[in-house]
Amino acid sequence: MDECKKESRGDYSDVWAHIQPKHLIRATKNFIVFIDEVNDLDWETTREYDERQAVNMSECNAIKNEAALMEEIPCAGLHANAIFRFKRLIGEALVCGLEGDSVNGRKMLDKAKKYLNDRCEETSRFWYLSAASLMCLVFIFVGAGIWFDKLSAKQLFGETGMWLALAAVSGSIGALFSVIMRSGKLHFDCLNGRSLHYLEGVSRIWLGGISGLFVALAIKYEIIFATFTAGGKMAGVMLIGAFAAGASERFASSIITKLDSSSTHHEQSITTNKDKHKGVPHE
Repeated sequence: MDECKKESRGDYSDVWAHIQPKHLIRATKNFIVFIDEVNDLDWETTREYDERQAVNMSECNAIKNEAALMEEIPCAGLHANAIFRFKRLIGEALVCGLEGDSVNGRKMLDKAKKYLNDRCEETSRFWYLSAASLMCLVFIFVGAGIWFDKLSAKQLFGETGMWLALAAVSGSIGALFSVIMRSGKLHFDCLNGRSLHYLEGVSRIWLGGISGLFVALAIKYEIIFATFTAGGKMAGVMLIGAFAAGASERFASSIITKLDSSSTHHEQSITTNKDKHKGVPHE
């Protein structure tokens, strides 16, 4: 009775009893594909399967090699759950390859690539916007302190200095506004690393603040917009001009470049999953 139940399970646990996968993707009487205890994608085939398929394995090997290359893409910046799902998709592609369905195997590899790219862009955008927002928040706190204690600020910086400081804050807000407005069009890659994204986000806000400061100086000394500053409107024009100058950060080149993951990893010497082939199961 127990033997009948074991056979009816359909997972061939008796054939692959020597393997203890962390996550089983597919097990058949001919092969098993799984994620092991160290979160690596692995597989194993039977001797009978190897002998039967030996003359027609070029497409399968191509899928296995591409799957191995994809698995070696650095994913340190991604959430563990996203990495796990990415490897599951690669595993499903590998199953198709081992079953001789190369067409759907390549479709699954393409879907795995898209999944990884989407998760990388989400992570990259989060890092970038977080750094920019936190840096702008520092500017805003300083600006709020100046605004609510104008008397002390005037004594410390002078009236012109106070408005120039507020203009720098206005420029930083303009830069953050610009960053948020075009955040959906950003195409950074989290494989470039968290610190570089933080540097990019912070530098954008500083660029906006400095741009706002210089534009405010130009307005103060009537180099630009002189016709708009009459009638005691100088401070308002300085702040508006600084905001607009901060928003011009979009014209600065990015220090983050999109990595071409495929070309990078094809140049590396990688041990493919073919090399991890374990041979026949224990009998």
